[in-house]
Amino acid sequence: MSLSLAKIRKEIDVIDKALLDLLKKRVRLSWQVRQEKIATGEALDTPLRETQIIAQLISNADEWITKEDIMELWPELIRRSKKNAANIETPE
Repeated sequence: MSLSLAKIRKEIDVIDKALLDLLKKRVRLSWQVRQEKIATGEALDTPLRETQIIAQLISNADEWITKEDIMELWPELIRRSKKNAANIETPE
């Protein structure tokens, strides 16, 4: 394996760790949103908000991360964030 390939892979590993940390933070924030909605009696599901999130992200799509990528990844990310937040009693 060339040194440059090893360096590239190491950088990808660092990015993957950062992405995982950001996803964990997203779930914690989703948990906070859920708690606030429960406390105020708001609906837990807000499809309009989810559509707005995805539309904003699509406006930043390019050849590296396409509109199709965003439309496939983010609904799943949102769904899993909400699911995981619902399964947490009290965050650490």
